[in-house]
This record gives sequence, C-alpha cells and structure tokens, in this order.
Amino acid sequence: MTKRKTIAIGVVTLILALLCVAVLRIGGPSDERKLLLAAAAGADRMVVERGDLLGPSQKPRAFVLLGADKVREFVEQLEFTGTRQPCKCLGDWEFKFYQGNELKFMFTYHHGTHLRGLWGGDAYLTERAQTAVPAWLKQREFASAQEIRDGESTAKKK
Repeated sequence: MTKRKTIAIGVVTLILALLCVAVLRIGGPSDERKLLLAAAAGADRMVVERGDLLGPSQKPRAFVLLGADKVREFVEQLEFTGTRQPCKCLGDWEFKFYQGNELKFMFTYHHGTHLRGLWGGDAYLTERAQTAVPAWLKQREFASAQEIRDGESTAKKK
C-alpha cells in the first residue's frame, strides 16, 4: 500500500470515529448533566443562599427545599451547552445539596447563565434552563434569582 493510501485510510477512519461519537451524544444528556445527576442522586435537601461576598448579617434568608422528589425536579431542569473558562466573579447564589446532614456537593450560580462547582470550568445553561431556573424559584416565592436575571438582561440591552 502506498503512503498516500495509508494516510487516506487513516483520515477516513478518524472521520468515522468522530461521527460515531457525535451520533452517540445526540439526544443523550451532556457530560455536564450526567455529572450533575450522579452527584444529586439521593440528595433530599437543597439550600439556596446569596453568594459569600455578603457578610452573614447581610445575607437574605435562605431558601430551603425539602424532599428528594423536589430536589430531583429542580436538578432535572438543568441542561447545558458546554463548559468554558470561568468568569471572574464568585457567583450570585450558592446551591448546596444535602443527604441528611451531609453536604453532598454545591455549585454557584453566575449571571443567570452558568454554574460552577462540579465541572472543570463554568457549565453554561441552555436558554431554556436560563429561563426555567429563576422562574422555578420564583414560583416557590424566592423571587431574587428572577430579579438578578431581569437585571442582567436589562444591562445587556443597554
């Protein structure tokens, strides 16, 4: 076999392998989502607090969600477009997930668009999830996340 044919076969093989990987990913959960779902398995309480930049006396009351079904309902809304380099802030909100009294994991919520905690960078939410998260919290009388999203949207339009 000539060198040219060997290279052509190698290129075709590489293209087919990449297509197989792409086909397997279509319709399935993203790696970010799989990691989140695995980490959240068994969590029965979620606590949402304003980020650490505010002192304890300045933090608004925490939002607490009790029950594994309710925690799972929240987590299942989270869909991602991918992971990118982190922004420079520390986050607007902290989401802490517990099983009993044990903290399983946490992530921070940034600018209404992405999360940081479990991933090797910031995991960016889909447009649908960017709308769903604050709306879901607002329905449960925790409107502050929606107010932040509305403020971020207004700032982008200016």
